Parts: sequence; structure tokens; C-alpha cells
Amino acid sequence: MRKIMKYSNIPIILSFIFIANTVYAGPCDDYPYFHQQKYFELLPDGKMKILVTAREDIAVNDAGIVTVAMETAGELARAEMSRFMLEETGRYCESTDTTTQTITYAVDENSPNKNTQIERIKERVCSLANATSALLTGVYEVARCVQVNEEPRVVYITVGVSPDSQDAAARLSEQTNDSLNRSTRPQGTLRPGQEDQGSSGGGSLNRDYDRKDTEGLKKF
Repeated sequence: MRKIMKYSNIPIILSFIFIANTVYAGPCDDYPYFHQQKYFELLPDGKMKILVTAREDIAVNDAGIVTVAMETAGELARAEMSRFMLEETGRYCESTDTTTQTITYAVDENSPNKNTQIERIKERVCSLANATSALLTGVYEVARCVQVNEEPRVVYITVGVSPDSQDAAARLSEQTNDSLNRSTRPQGTLRPGQEDQGSSGGGSLNRDYDRKDTEGLKKF
């Protein structure tokens, strides 16, 4: 009887050890893009889809600070797309290397024509360098991820531009040019129908606030 009592607490002890060593994954741990990553996709009609991602760290779990971090990440992503098209295309287009650390291509990795596909995309990107202002008109937020209750506290914002978004931006500009000029929010900060996830007030945010919204990537 004494021997039974001696080992009866082992399952409980093992349970505590398991819980203590469990690593809870945050919603942004598997976000598909990293900071300053650019994604290029060449469509059959020769037009382009481009995605750019930016990351901003969140100092503390506070609603106001989280809101600022989201706005900053969005501005960084747009700035990175603009910087690449305005400043980096020269070096990128002159390089003969088809691989970079910050650029990915929509190609079949197992295709024997992979490098040829990449070259076609690269040629198209370089041909857009002279039309940067038109290209950037249709930039909008495609996806985001906010993680405030797990380390690292971080927000990712992915912005993109596609033929559809450029057409939509052109129509919107024609229809509501005056109202856009009076708007205080940068064009394309939120997708139509999307609401701010942050708050201008202070206070910590609970675990329900952590979220990954990548549905826009499926429709992009």
C-alpha cells in the first residue's frame, strides 16, 4: 500500500512538467511573409501583381501603441514598395542574379523552366519602372497580423497592387476626387468594409485581440 502511494503522484507531476514546457504559438509565428519581402507575380496578360510586407514591433500591450504600430507598418510597407520601384529597380534590373533574399516569385519551384519564368517576371518589373506613379495608385492593404499577447509583440502589414486594384483606384478617383482630397486617411490604408482593429484610447488588450487576417491573400 505504501509503494502505491509513493508513485500515485507521478501523473500529476508529469502533467505540470508538460504544461511548464508547452510553447504556445502566436498567430503571427507562421505569417507567410517577412519584413521588406517583395512578391512578384506575372499574369497571363503581361500585367503584374506585387506584394510588399513590413513588420513593426509593439513595445507594450496597449491599445493606443498597437494602433500606432499598425499605422507605422502600413506606411513602411508602402514606402518599401515605392522605394524599390523608384530607387532599387536600377540595380535589380542590371543584376544577372535571379535570386535575392527579399524577393520571391510566383513560379513553379520544380519546373525546369523556373529561371526563364523568373526572367520574364523580372523583365516586366523593370518595364514598370517608368510608370511608378501609376503603379502605386492602386496600393491597398491585403493582409495583416497582430500579436500582442505572445512574444514577440509584433504587427505585420502586407500591401499589394494588382490590375483590379488599379482599376478600382482609377474609378474611385474619378467618382470621389474631391472627397479623397479632403480625407485625412492615406488612400488604401484599409480595404473597403474593413474596420480599424485598434483604438485611440489606452489600456491593455486581451488574447482575443491577437489575430491573423490573411483572407485577402486568397483573393489577391
